[in-house]
Amino acid sequence: MTAKQKGMALLIVLMILAIMAALAAEMTLRFQTDMQRSELQTVRLEQQWALRAAEESAAAILKQDLADNPHMTSDEQYWAQPQMLNFDTGVTVNAQLRDDQTCYNLNALADVPQEPQTPTPYNVKVFEELLKSEGVNNAQAAALIDAIADFIDEDNHSRRFGAEDEYYRNAKTAHRTAGQPLFSISELKQIKGMTPELYRQLAPVLCVLPGKEIQINPNNLTEVQAPLLAALFIDQLSVENAKELISERPKGGWRAPAHLFQQMEKQFPTAGKEYAEVKTLLVMHSKFFSLNSTAIVGDYSQSMQSRFYYDRETSKLSLFSRRFFIMDESGRMP
Repeated sequence: MTAKQKGMALLIVLMILAIMAALAAEMTLRFQTDMQRSELQTVRLEQQWALRAAEESAAAILKQDLADNPHMTSDEQYWAQPQMLNFDTGVTVNAQLRDDQTCYNLNALADVPQEPQTPTPYNVKVFEELLKSEGVNNAQAAALIDAIADFIDEDNHSRRFGAEDEYYRNAKTAHRTAGQPLFSISELKQIKGMTPELYRQLAPVLCVLPGKEIQINPNNLTEVQAPLLAALFIDQLSVENAKELISERPKGGWRAPAHLFQQMEKQFPTAGKEYAEVKTLLVMHSKFFSLNSTAIVGDYSQSMQSRFYYDRETSKLSLFSRRFFIMDESGRMP
């Protein structure tokens, strides 16, 4: 074998070794990736199992509390206290139940009249007050309310200031109206007239519930939700007055709407006394609740939201919605 041939043979051997080394590195990387993926999948399954267990525990506590307190639902009761559960798998779950009747049900805007001459329902006027409390003028409020109503309803006939499919097809990101009740307040972001800033301001007092009924439990309102309490009374109560009412709420809550009205008149004698329509929107016992729970293992976290409906006639607590999600960096649900 000549020196040239020996050189070629050596070159071939080196090339083969290089290829084998590259293949080995690739196989090692893939193996490590598969191991990490398998480990993450196992962790996620363990977290989901723990979240479901926490859900069952919270549901049992809630059901018992509601049965023991048929006439009052207050955040001073046991169901409203934060829970922490530790599991043998190393998973820790932090869970918090909340009353979902401390917010304005956006699906109530299905009641917005098609004809401008039709009297505005009281529950729609409440939403107008909410918008005004955030600095929205009358014209902007009317346009946004019509746009939300058009987004919800099944027809394609635009209200006076609203928007139907034709408007959204020409938007920067083309889409259509929902044509059905909203499932999440985040749907507001794609409705004509809604801005990111206004959405951020309104989010604490908004929700979506099955049906278009509005029933607010004032006993579980926080001072952050004072604009909603003020809006319920339409020009009779300022946001600052509402904060004072909430901060001085009696221990255990108001026993009936009349007790709230009495305290309001005592603290603010100049307030109006037209409470008939407000009373129709107030309840002291809630039936919609949501559980936000987060499972943590090391650097991995996963969250779940469970939503419940309580039927007081049958004392049955039903789960009607559940979804898993990963918290964003701000700790909020996406």
